[in-house]
Order: sequence, then C-alpha cells, then structure tokens
Amino acid sequence: MKLLFVAWILLKSLTTVYLKLINVRYSRRDKATIPEVLKDVISVESHEKSKRYLADNTRVDMAQELFHAGVTIALILLLAPWLERWATDLTGRYLTQGLIFFAMLFLVDYVLSLPFKIYDTFVLEQSYGFNRTSSKTFFLDELKGLFLGAILGGSLLLGILYVIQFPVWWWRFAVVIFPFILLIQWIAPVWIMPLFYRLSPLAEGELKVQIKEFALRLGIPLRQIVVMDASTRSSKGNAAFTGFGATQRLILFDTLLHYPPEEILSIVAHEWGHRKHHHLPKQMALSLGITLLVLALANYLTLSWIPVEHFGLSTLYGQFYLAIAVVSPLLFFIEPLTSRWSRKHEFEADRYAVLALGKPEATVRSLKRLIRDNLSNINPHPLYSAWFYSHPSPVERIGAIRGRTST
Repeated sequence: MKLLFVAWILLKSLTTVYLKLINVRYSRRDKATIPEVLKDVISVESHEKSKRYLADNTRVDMAQELFHAGVTIALILLLAPWLERWATDLTGRYLTQGLIFFAMLFLVDYVLSLPFKIYDTFVLEQSYGFNRTSSKTFFLDELKGLFLGAILGGSLLLGILYVIQFPVWWWRFAVVIFPFILLIQWIAPVWIMPLFYRLSPLAEGELKVQIKEFALRLGIPLRQIVVMDASTRSSKGNAAFTGFGATQRLILFDTLLHYPPEEILSIVAHEWGHRKHHHLPKQMALSLGITLLVLALANYLTLSWIPVEHFGLSTLYGQFYLAIAVVSPLLFFIEPLTSRWSRKHEFEADRYAVLALGKPEATVRSLKRLIRDNLSNINPHPLYSAWFYSHPSPVERIGAIRGRTST
C-alpha cells in the first residue's frame, strides 16, 4: 500500500516534469520563430531572452516539483505518524491536537520550500530585471503571511477539524469553505492587501477622468480607483477589480501607469468583462463543486478503503491528512478541463473589452506590451498550454480579437 501511494505521488510529479520539458523543447525548436503578429514589438534579442527565461524557470520548477514530491512522501510515511503521537502526548484535547499536528506539518513544508522562493525572487527574477523586492521587504512579507495564515488558516482549520468528526463529512465542507471564501474576497482590498502593499487613490488628471467617463458610459459601479505600489516587488504590470459591495474597487499596478491611456482603458475593460460575465462566481462555483467531489472521494477512502494502520495514523485528523494527500493529485489530472473553461472566460473578457472600447487595436497593443514586458512564452507546446494555461496563448488572443479565429 505504501508503494502504491509513492507511485501515485510520483506519477503526478513526473507527468508535470514531462510536460514542462516538452514545453521548453518546443519553444526552442527551429520552427519556433516570432509570430508575424508580434514582430513589431518583439525583437530577436527579446525572443531569445524570453526563451532563456522560460528555460531557467522550468529548471527551478522541475526541481521544486520533484523536491515537493519527496517531501510529501516523507511527511506521510515518516513525519506525520510521529507528529500524531507527539500531539496526542502533549494534550488530550482533540482540537488542540489537530491544530498542533497541521501547524507543524505546515511549518516543515514552509521551511523546506523557502529556499526555492528566495532563489526565485533574488536570483532568477533578479537576473531578468523583474525583481524589485528588497530582502527586508521580502522577509517582512513572509512574516506577515505567516501571521495572517495563522489567524485565517487556523480559523478555517478549526472548522475543518470539527466537521471531520462526523462519519460523512464531505458535504459539510461547503458550510465551512464557502463563507470563508466569500469573507476573504470581501475583506481582501481593505484588510489583507494593505498589509503588503501601499494603496493610494489615483492622482487627479487625464487618466482618472477618462476611466471615470469610461466607467459611467458602461455602467461600471466604480467606487474607488487605487494605485498599488507593485513596483516595490516586481516590474510586471496588471490591474484588477477586487472585493464586492462596499469593498469593491479598481486596483491599478503602478507599473501600468506609463502605458498610453487607451491601453490602460482596454485592460480595465477586460477586467470588468470578467465581472460583467460573472466569471468570478462561476469559477468559485466550479472550484467548490470540484473540491466537494474530491472531498467526497477522500471521505469514502477514510471510511472504507485506506488501511490507515499501514501508515501508522490513527486519529481523525491523521486519517483526513492521509486521504487528502491521496486524492489531491486528481486536481492536477482534471486541470486541463478547468484551464479550458478559464481560457473561454478570457476570450469573453477580451471580446467585451473590444466592444466596450470600440478600439480593437488598443486592446491588441496593450496585450502585446504585456507579452513583451513579462517575457511571456510566445510558442507554448499545445499540450502544455491546454493543460496549464488559464489564458489563451498570445497569438490565439490577438487572432480572436482581430476576428481571425473562432473562440
């Protein structure tokens, strides 16, 4: 049984590594030239740099994937049984035991993963000119994240520990998870994001006037326009509508502010397109449905299939941890379906932006600029992009915007 578990974990990780390898090789083949639609913004030098960036990222990702698989196997087979016994020796209170058990597992995984995060930020991203994070900011962000995780994650974990005391618990997770997700969505712009970034109102000027007029014309309930000091962490640009109800606001990365106004408007229109088409609640409903199906399987395994005595775990929280570790790789194997749905939403948001702004080439130019500035892979392997890409490939998006391909 242990060998079967190891094989299952490795199957997921080795499949990931294989997909990443074929993607890099596909991008470096002789036919992987600059597409005609991008030749006006991407030079040969920039293309070569994007391929090096992809290759370097892939090497780190593959190493991290295999390392994480080894950690998962070691945690289940070696550390989890010991932690379970240690927690039960410390206290007889079930909820306290569960909190100690999962807190220690999290800390071990966090400490082991931290070197990869440091390397990614201060070596890989730094070498390509993306990183602007100081070591002080990085470690302060990590401490804030740990503090926030302890409060929010601990609260969620208490609910989970209570729920799994029922023999059939999978459907009860909706009662715990769904309100928690809604709470996070609601408080994120006003409580969570300001812990990490400085958010200030967009300065008065032509851009603000144009955005307000644009929002008024489209009926966008624009409560606040704020600028995030994203440039203190990265040079990459983005924008988003966050929160809902009283906390809804438009957030612009300060790295976007040097873009021409009509390109910024096209990005804003795209982001509002997601709201207009109700993509967020649809994605949340899909995620919740998939999560409940996976949890139903995990619940079934704990009741009738997993011989937990083979793994040395005897408590409810130990059995739950084992079941989740067993079923989690399923999320990876259904990712092509969720990615396909997400890409459909991106096409819809692009179409909305084009119709709302009435300037398809402005949308194309903003997209080209983001592709160039972020060193995006312009020649992804079809299988890799079908599996992982939440957004269509650059050429697909531009072709759809210009009406040359079917969406």
